[in-house]
This record gives sequence, C-alpha cells and structure tokens, in this order.
Amino acid sequence: MPSAARGAISRRERSKLACRAEQRRRDAVTTLWTIGYARATPESLIATLRAAEIELLVDVRAVPASRRPGFSKGALAAALREAGIDYRHLKGLGTPAAGREAARAGRLERFEAIFRTHLESLEAQADSASASSASRAIRPTATGRS
Repeated sequence: MPSAARGAISRRERSKLACRAEQRRRDAVTTLWTIGYARATPESLIATLRAAEIELLVDVRAVPASRRPGFSKGALAAALREAGIDYRHLKGLGTPAAGREAARAGRLERFEAIFRTHLESLEAQADSASASSASRAIRPTATGRS
C-alpha cells in the first residue's frame, strides 16, 4: 500500500504546510498600544509600560519636548533605556504645526483633514514603515505579547 494511502504526508504537502505556517507567522498582528502622559510622572509611565510588558515605546510627537520634567526626548529615552524599554522617536507620525493649531482652536474637522493629508506624506509613510518594522523585530514574550 503506498505511504500516502496510510495517512503519511508527502514531501510536497509538508512543504506546502511549512509555507502556510511561515505566511501565518509573517501575517501575525502586532498589538499597538497607545498611552498618554498628561497626568503621569516618568516613573508611573514606566511602571505602566513594564506592567504591560511593553518593550518599545514609539514617540510620535512632532516636537518631542515637554515642559514637564522627564518627558523631553533625551530624558525620556534615558529613563526608558534604564528600565529596559527601547525608545524610538518618529517625527513623521506626529501632528504638523497647522494640525496642532486647528486642534487647539477646536476645529477638529480641519485637524483631521490636515492630519490625513500629512499621513500621505513621504516622511509619514517612511516612519510608519519604520514603526511597523520595529514592532515586528520585537520578540514575543512568554505571554505571547509583542
């Protein structure tokens, strides 16, 4: 009786299964979390990130400066590094000045239009690809989060 008739999987079928498994792995969705810092301290922000097993913080502020101690780019990156969390600033995903002005003025439709147009820019597209690549490079943790 041929081996295929006994339930064995042919070399070709094994190859197809391996290709499908590899495609599923590549297509796996990485969860993207968002977090604000309006009422946080650097310590509480880092504690929250660690509790959620976050390995990478992508800062999407167009201007990564803050009047709040510990939240400007350099200080935040250093504190995160010390806590074992990677930091990347991707300015191209931040809101452009005109969008920030529209938001402050309460013109939300104008803000959305500006931001949607901005997301089509080369800078935003490049930073979006960079964020996506960075998220795929993070290894899954024991709980399956990335």
